[in-house]
Amino acid sequence: MKATVITRDKTAEKRIEQKLINASFILCKSTPEIIFIHGGDGSLVRSERLYPGIPKVALKGSPTSKTHFYDESLLDTILTKITQKDYTIKQYTKLTAKYKNTTLEALNEIQVHNKNPGIAIRFNLYINQKQTHKNIVGDGALVATPFGSTAYYYSTGGEPFDKGIGISFNNPHQRIKNYILPDDSTITIELIRGDALLIRDNDKKMFHMKPKDKITIKKSNNIARFLRFPGL
Repeated sequence: MKATVITRDKTAEKRIEQKLINASFILCKSTPEIIFIHGGDGSLVRSERLYPGIPKVALKGSPTSKTHFYDESLLDTILTKITQKDYTIKQYTKLTAKYKNTTLEALNEIQVHNKNPGIAIRFNLYINQKQTHKNIVGDGALVATPFGSTAYYYSTGGEPFDKGIGISFNNPHQRIKNYILPDDSTITIELIRGDALLIRDNDKKMFHMKPKDKITIKKSNNIARFLRFPGL
């Protein structure tokens, strides 16, 4: 089986690659069949951005890592289980966003955030093409998956959820409750004043939004896949 390793830790990369070779895996960065992640949540979402849809195993390399990770000390056992096909594949919802001629996908969240932290933006919110909020003033809004509901969505006041699509608001001038919408919902954010950044997950590439710009977000047809090992 062809595999590659995603990590910022070069020492850990060499250590894991050697174990893969010892277990008869073939190292391949161009067309891997499985991805081994070492690090934290940032490395995890980056791996899905680089290799969307390819099954992944996440190994804890950061104290902030969430429950999606296994301790690296279990790697030998994990490799044996993969060889024996003794695992399940957990599927996770992703989001797709349409902005002008660009389509973005995210595992955690899509957000619109004020470009200048000292100046609030104003925006309208539409759910299934119906305007639900007009002239919201604040730092922005974000739309999250269940996977991302324990990340930035949680820090903006949202509670973790297992199904649906979550919407939360970043420092609104008037308190607005968060929403958890059905999977088939479509959310549109229309910027009406100020400059904003369109951000997905922890991607360094951001898009500059100006007044009258809109972004439409919904559940993606694509999914993320992570290997789970019963008993570990």
